[in-house]
Amino acid sequence: DAVPMSGSTNPLPALEIAFRQQPELVFLLTDGEFGGEASPQDVIDTIDRLNRDRKTAVNTIMLDNTSAAEHKTLQTIADQNGGRFLSVTARELMQRR
Repeated sequence: DAVPMSGSTNPLPALEIAFRQQPELVFLLTDGEFGGEASPQDVIDTIDRLNRDRKTAVNTIMLDNTSAAEHKTLQTIADQNGGRFLSVTARELMQRR
């Protein structure tokens, strides 16, 4: 509650750290609105570079966003990395409590 939300999403530093651990599975939870320091293509390219051998599955979860462009980006990441894509609305999140 003490962390203010602002700016755009840049998952690149977190992805670098995650892949250094050589995991079997990574979950990327985001609204998918990449911009500024990390364009959608930057995110796709970075995961491609970090997971060149495709040993890590990448599941993507789009949180409270219905944009077709963001959907396509996160679906692409999951498809290229042996993962699954899921889109969840705020209403659905609140119902699961």
